[in-house]
Amino acid sequence: MADQNTQRRENRDPDVIHRMDGKGVILKVRQALDIDKVRFSFVSYGSDNKATSSVDCYLSAEDFGLLMERARNESLQKQIYKEKQRAQAEGEQYPKAIYTSPIGGGTTKHSGVVSRHFTIAPGSRAEVMFTGLAFAAERSNTGAYIAKKGEKPVARISVPATYHDLALMAYKWQWLEKDYMPKRFNMVAMKSDYNREEHETDAPVQQQEEPSDGFTDIQDTEDDLPFA
Repeated sequence: MADQNTQRRENRDPDVIHRMDGKGVILKVRQALDIDKVRFSFVSYGSDNKATSSVDCYLSAEDFGLLMERARNESLQKQIYKEKQRAQAEGEQYPKAIYTSPIGGGTTKHSGVVSRHFTIAPGSRAEVMFTGLAFAAERSNTGAYIAKKGEKPVARISVPATYHDLALMAYKWQWLEKDYMPKRFNMVAMKSDYNREEHETDAPVQQQEEPSDGFTDIQDTEDDLPFA
């Protein structure tokens, strides 16, 4: 019966790469490759099964691919496990997030302008916890969404998951990746009308800081891991 229910859900949501459910909460990871992104759609429900809150966060297809590569080689699972061990050893009830997505934003009907992101952390009970967060925000001069200081989130939705969910999501993404990436990155799609001779300059190239990959540094150990 469970397999039939899963099949019916997938038929209704053909764009869903993977779905995770908790008590009164759902996370659907959807392909949005028409805009070169993957969408993390967090929704909470009341006792009447009507949605009470939602947070949509986006990752570029490339960033999602890197995240799924870490799930495939289990470095993501190992980092989650090590952070949970650290929190337990130090008596912390809630482990810290080991991954924070880039901050995006938009305008919602009920909350106005918001900044949005999601985190991945060990759960205090679940193996993994995905949390979508939205904060009241303002637009900067550059168009960035800046959360207002001192404000509590206008929406916070935490959805439990397992190491198996991460592995399944990575397994399913590989087929989309094989179809999408060659079309996105090839000589025809990336052909430029840039004229190098018109733009050559002797100006020195300035060093830039490397962008963060979203992961929190955790010291590597040789501990036995339950999924290795």
